[in-house]
Amino acid sequence: MVLAVAWRRWVRVSERLTLVRFKLLTKGKKGRRIRLGRHVGFVPGSFLSLGDDLYIGDRCTFEIYVNSEARVSIGSNTWLSRDLHLQCAAQVTIGRNVLVGEFVSIRDTTHSYLDPMVPIKNQTDVSSPVIMEDDVWIGRGCLIQAKAPGIVIGRGAIVGANSVVTSSIPPMEVWGGTPAKMLKQRPF
Repeated sequence: MVLAVAWRRWVRVSERLTLVRFKLLTKGKKGRRIRLGRHVGFVPGSFLSLGDDLYIGDRCTFEIYVNSEARVSIGSNTWLSRDLHLQCAAQVTIGRNVLVGEFVSIRDTTHSYLDPMVPIKNQTDVSSPVIMEDDVWIGRGCLIQAKAPGIVIGRGAIVGANSVVTSSIPPMEVWGGTPAKMLKQRPF
């Protein structure tokens, strides 16, 4: 019993220390009541703005480039499940009241391959913004991969598990598949 209580206290202290480190080493506003899981990774010096009442699950990784353009904003009352990988070179915005399932990958960059005279490894990244509006649900195992001119996932949209999203999704629609396509309309 004593060992269990001591373990719970250690976990809470560890979470608080991680949150303090998170706040000190990233730029941007940080809200209240942010809960971080274990082993959350981020790039020191990057821009990460977080709303209130936010949950970030175990082993989430925020790979945000340290430059003046790269900005990640996550709205209030949002739940990011475990093992999320978010990569940002330009802009990733996640609205309020958003649910993101486990093992999701959100990327605002893709690698160029258009010049056959340059080895693929030496070609540049192409960045386009990813914007998830309020009240969006992203199912388990999805890939959100931006390409020009960017992706907007509209308010109230749902993306089914294991889908690959490479284009914008209108508000209040349910999409799924690889590549994702419209399955049905939600009632307004």
